[in-house]
Amino acid sequence: MTHELDEKTLVEAETMTHELDEKRFVDAETMTLELDKKTLVEAETMTLGLGVNKTSVEAETMTHELDEKKCVDAETMTHEQDTFPVIQAQTAIQGPKTFNIELHFPGIIVFEIMKMEKEMVLTGINLHMKNHYKLFVINIETHKHESFDLENKPNNMTSIDDNIVALPYPDIQKVDMLNLKTGRIEHTIKVNCLAIFHSNDHLYVIKYGKVERINIAGVSIESFNLPTKMIKHISVYDKRLFYTCYESLYCCDLNGTQLWRFIPKIEKRLSDVATDKYGNIYVSSADPVNVLVISQEGKYLKHISMNFENETRPVKIHCDELHNRLSILRPSNNVIAFFDV
Repeated sequence: MTHELDEKTLVEAETMTHELDEKRFVDAETMTLELDKKTLVEAETMTLGLGVNKTSVEAETMTHELDEKKCVDAETMTHEQDTFPVIQAQTAIQGPKTFNIELHFPGIIVFEIMKMEKEMVLTGINLHMKNHYKLFVINIETHKHESFDLENKPNNMTSIDDNIVALPYPDIQKVDMLNLKTGRIEHTIKVNCLAIFHSNDHLYVIKYGKVERINIAGVSIESFNLPTKMIKHISVYDKRLFYTCYESLYCCDLNGTQLWRFIPKIEKRLSDVATDKYGNIYVSSADPVNVLVISQEGKYLKHISMNFENETRPVKIHCDELHNRLSILRPSNNVIAFFDV
């Protein structure tokens, strides 16, 4: 009887410890997200003298927390069975060269980055400009640049060709096709869209737990569900879709069927995802801040060799598949590092 009581006490203690650890981690994640949101709202309000709709911000924060909690619960259930073993990297990454945005264009808070042939395309706000939502086109060799006003805050962007980018606006439920040479909106698609990705003449429109494939004109072709409701960032390569959800990287076919799932042993709060022309997957994390390289089969290959000790937010990443160059933006100093991969 004493042995049975001891075992029961031990199990109860371990269960309570596990629940407390998970609660502390979720609470810490929620606090970080709220602080990031509060900082951005305060920066925009201070610059423009605009009022902030408190109810709207609270509602958005509550929805985000509930979605992440559901995602955490789903992932915790299958954490052990889906974790892949660590293997050694097979290829080297050359670099980096750097470009200091703050040195040439002070006052920019960057949301998203995208590397074209010679230009770097950024979305963000400029604290020194009246209309704060901007798209910047910067020649990284000559430093010549242009900026275009944006109607709202785009969640991400994707290139259609060398001149056109697609910008999704979830708040006003549309996608604008913007010409980088003229700043003119060439075409608008009315669609409820959290994020978007272009591949093989099709747009993959991300909604809650679902992807809709449409053509460039906006005509729907098909839609399919994904394994989770919460979808942070996506990339498409060779008829496979990769996306991050909290602490997992998912790989699905273009019918939404899960092919594999990768959970890092240390990194949490996965963010951006990008693919190179060889099919390697690059994923950024926020806790701790890192960039991981994952194989097509969902195996860990290596970390990008950069010092991220001073970073408090996840770095932004983009891979130019045509020239096979990986771009990494460090938010703490607005420096972009370029790696040949």
